[in-house]
Amino acid sequence: MVICHQSGHMGVFNTAALERLGVTAQTPAPAGGVIGRENGTLTGYMEENAFLEFQKYPCIRPCWRTGP
Repeated sequence: MVICHQSGHMGVFNTAALERLGVTAQTPAPAGGVIGRENGTLTGYMEENAFLEFQKYPCIRPCWRTGP
């Protein structure tokens, strides 16, 4: 599951989504992106180029959207 900010520039991935994408604590953040970590452990937070990189994978279906 991914929760996206309405701006589309950041979001939070749950553990299952990170595992499916192959993101680990050792995965480097791409230039211009952030992969959130706390004490070396993934938080699931991603922004800018990191978020956009993994957002390109197709999702099963969007469940809920808010905003304009």
